[in-house]
Amino acid sequence: MDHGLHEPSVEELERELPAVMDGQISLGDLLSRVMQAIYAELAELAETMPNMSDSARKRTLADWVVKTKKQVVKLYAVTKWTRDAETVQKCMVSSMTMISST
Repeated sequence: MDHGLHEPSVEELERELPAVMDGQISLGDLLSRVMQAIYAELAELAETMPNMSDSARKRTLADWVVKTKKQVVKLYAVTKWTRDAETVQKCMVSSMTMISST
């Protein structure tokens, strides 16, 4: 039985629902902030390392490289994830729709 009700298509639902952007920042802003922080840390190391012993300099630099590499790998993962961000956004909206309709 139809009862005169129209079942909206996925496209119609997507147009009606707002994009969920709470807590999100642009990829460009994220990259800029992280790169500025990395540069500031490196500049600080350049100022403080001349006063360290050779072994302390090597250890400090090695620790910084490991920490920085972890940050860059995370940025790389986020960058790759953004390729699918539109699909993820649609899934979030669909999930919200399903939750609110129960």
